[in-house]
Amino acid sequence: MKMRKTRYTIAALAIGAVSAGTALLGAGTAAANPIDDMVGLLVTKCSFSQFDTALHDVAPEAAAKLDASPIHKTALQMTLSAPADQRAAIFGMLTNHRAQIEAMTDTSAANAESGAVMSKVAASCHRY
Repeated sequence: MKMRKTRYTIAALAIGAVSAGTALLGAGTAAANPIDDMVGLLVTKCSFSQFDTALHDVAPEAAAKLDASPIHKTALQMTLSAPADQRAAIFGMLTNHRAQIEAMTDTSAANAESGAVMSKVAASCHRY
């Protein structure tokens, strides 16, 4: 039973991470894969507060989009609150189930700039 609960938690966090990242960075032309763009988010050691502060400093437009979507902001907060091993499991699940997750979250039109923004924020959030 515990294994099933863990799997559902990981699935919820994975979908939340992808949808938060997509909402955060908007929709545009399909260029980079949105799941690949989430790597920085899933491996960062920053807290949600640090990530959010860095986002407001590094990418204010993306921060405004996230602030306007409490559901996506909560999903991002849940993702960043998960222990590192769960986030690693999330990335593994995202990789293994890429097609299903993309279909469920409609990430086919992810913003081409999302990877750069996510990487920049994840790389700088430890300073906040």
